[in-house]
This record gives sequence, structure tokens and C-alpha cells, in this order.
Amino acid sequence: MGNHLFLKGFRMAAAASLILALTACNGPLKAEYSVALPQLPQAWAEIIGSPHWLLQWVNEDGAWESRRLPPYSGASPISPLEEWAVPVLAWPYWPGKDLAPGCMRPAGAIYPWDASGGSIAVSWQGGVDAYFWQELASCGLPELLKTAGTPRLPWLFDWPRFRELLQSPEVPDLIRDDPWTADWSSIAKKTLASGFDKRRIVPRPRAEILVPGLGVPWIGASPFAVSLSAAPGEALHLPVSDEAEAWVSVMGTIKGNKDAWIFVP
Repeated sequence: MGNHLFLKGFRMAAAASLILALTACNGPLKAEYSVALPQLPQAWAEIIGSPHWLLQWVNEDGAWESRRLPPYSGASPISPLEEWAVPVLAWPYWPGKDLAPGCMRPAGAIYPWDASGGSIAVSWQGGVDAYFWQELASCGLPELLKTAGTPRLPWLFDWPRFRELLQSPEVPDLIRDDPWTADWSSIAKKTLASGFDKRRIVPRPRAEILVPGLGVPWIGASPFAVSLSAAPGEALHLPVSDEAEAWVSVMGTIKGNKDAWIFVP
């Protein structure tokens, strides 16, 4: 697929800029948008309750801006960069349960694709897109502009096509069920090095650890994953990778990877 998503994204972004310019001739654009936070997955709500939120977005100056929101927050107004496709990330966290921002996967959106009227729709599926945007931009603008051929700029990426791809038979079933089983950080680095290739969207290698004596439902970091429970008299089987992950239950938290784990009551 190479740079196809970036080339098409450039054309779509140019068209969007033209629309913005034409709209500006007829009156000022609305710079402030209301961000409504998504509904928590049922298992998360039952086991750990309502979270705090860390909201992050690329503001009108092209810089990252953040805001912390308490539980039960309503819609929160933000002013994203208008000219290009930029992300909004909403990280749930529970300070009373030692779950900082980043322990659980984020919700998110890509502006302007997820904007309608004066609001931006933040979703769990959109969190994958926004996180991938952030990873594509993590090396910094100077490095992005030095990439050979078409600049692999996340704001020129064809995000609608990317979303269609993740829901299509062109990616493994496991990715369609839970896109966080892919290693988006690694995919972003390879994309910056040599262009986008859908063949890289595969589940990351995983192993399994056995944790004894914890016979209650456990939730993982992904909002798409089902809760896990140990059969009576058996150990809890948890899928793990090289990356540190967290699992939570009414008993406490397990944090670990394929090499080590710790249980915190």
C-alpha cells in the first residue's frame, strides 16, 4: 500500500482547506467545540467505577494542550487546530486505585472527521486512531519533514480509509475484535521509515502467565477486551507481551509483562 494513505490524505486535506476557505468567506468558523466523553465499558464501570479523565488535543497554535476532568464531567469545550486533521485523546484514570493515565487505553477522535455542528464525538474506536496519530508525530516535525518521498505527516493521513481498513477482512479477526492487540508504536515507527503497509497490522506476539488464587472477574487495559475469570480451583490465565500492562478487579490490580508480574491488593 506504500504511501497511498498519505497521498490520498493530502488530496483530501487540500479539499478540506478549500472548504474552510470558502466557509470563511461567508462568516467566521466556530473555533470552540464541545467534547462529550464516551460511555465506559460495562465491565469497567462495574469493577472500578467512574474515572477521572486526561483530555489531550492539538490546539489552535499547533501545540499539545491537556486538561484533567473529574468523574461525571459533562461536555468539555476545546479549540482544536482548524487547518488539518488532528487528534483528541481522552485517557481514563483512577487515582484512588493507582491507575494513572496510560494504564488503560484511551478513547479519542480525529478532527474534523469526528466533528459535527459544535461537537466532537469521542469514541473508543477513535482512541486507536488518535493514539496512532500521536505515535506518528512522536519523533517531532523536523524528522517528519526529512522523510524521503512524500512527507509522512499524520495530519495528511487518510483517516477514513484507515478506519475502513481496520473493520475489513484485510486485517486479522483479532485486530477487528480488539485493535489494541496490534503494536501501534512499532507500526508507526515502520510507517515513518518506509511508508504505510497494511501487512504490518497484525497482533503483537503474546505469551501467558498464570496467577493463582484470584477467582474473580478481571478487566484488561483495552475497552474492547472481555473480562477474564479463573475456573474454580484453577489459576487465572492472563495474556501478556513485552509491554507492561494492567488488569483490575475488586481484589486489586495486577501489573506485569511476560517476564514478571506483581499483585497490588
